[in-house]
Amino acid sequence: MLAILVASGFFILGMLGVLLPVLPGAPLIWAGIFFFGLMTDFAEFGWPFLLAQGGLAILASLMDWLGTRHELKVGGSTPRASWAAALGILIGPFVFGPIGFFLGPVVGVIGAELLAGTPMGRAVPMGWRALVGMLKGALLKVLVQVVMIAWFFLEIL
Repeated sequence: MLAILVASGFFILGMLGVLLPVLPGAPLIWAGIFFFGLMTDFAEFGWPFLLAQGGLAILASLMDWLGTRHELKVGGSTPRASWAAALGILIGPFVFGPIGFFLGPVVGVIGAELLAGTPMGRAVPMGWRALVGMLKGALLKVLVQVVMIAWFFLEIL
C-alpha cells in the first residue's frame, strides 16, 4: 500500500509538470514506477517493463521540442528557429520569470528569423508558431504520461 502511495505521489508531481515546466513530468512518473519496484522487490513487473516505461519517459520529455520543431518546419521557418526555440525554453525563465517558459521560445524564434534575414512580418508569426507547437507538444506529453500511468496500474493490478 505504501509503495502505491509513493508512486502515486510521483505521478501527481509528474502530471503537474505539464503545467509547471520546472518539474520534469515524465521522469518523475518513471521515478515513481522505479521506486514502486524497489519497494516491492520488483515482484509486480520486471526490467523490460521498466525499460519500456523509460523509453516512454524519454519520448514524453521530447514532446515540447518535437511539437515546436514540427510546427516551425510546417510553417517554413529557418533551421535555426527550432534551436532558438529550445534555447528560449532554457533561457526564457531566467529573463522573463515563469512566463519565460512560453515567451522565451517565441522571442528566440523571432530573433533567429530576423538574424536570418526574414522580414518582421514573417518572423513574428513564426514566433507564435513556436508557442502553438509547444502547446501541441504539451497535449501529446499529457497523453504519453497518462499511458505510462495507466499501463503501470494495469501491470500491477
